[in-house]
Amino acid sequence: MACDLIRHMHDAELIGIDSSFAPSKLILRFRQVNGTACIFILGNCSMFRVVDYGRQNVVSQLFICTGIDCDDEMISHQLKWLTSLSDSASSLSEAKLEEVRSEIKQSKHSLMVLIPSCGAEFAAVYEGLDMQQV
Repeated sequence: MACDLIRHMHDAELIGIDSSFAPSKLILRFRQVNGTACIFILGNCSMFRVVDYGRQNVVSQLFICTGIDCDDEMISHQLKWLTSLSDSASSLSEAKLEEVRSEIKQSKHSLMVLIPSCGAEFAAVYEGLDMQQV
């Protein structure tokens, strides 16, 4: 799989985020345009970043990247962003950046990226994904 746009999530609203560190997982709750609730469970989530999460968090694009066809530059850019803070650069060494990028390209890990219309911007590196309609 390459960097795939999850088209049915356009204009969905991110309405909840739960994190757990033992076991490491992240749960994202969305309400789609048709009112259907959707839950994404990211298993073995090794790193994530969320900024500007507020009362209204509308998805413009939601991507999942894994596999050889993923763009190196896009992966590197997102990894640097998700391991940085608003007032500091990425905490990843160049060696670690290359290791994680390689694992994504080998499909050992995946990278999820949420580009907002408004509100929350999000990225995460994880190993397993379970999507549920509720």
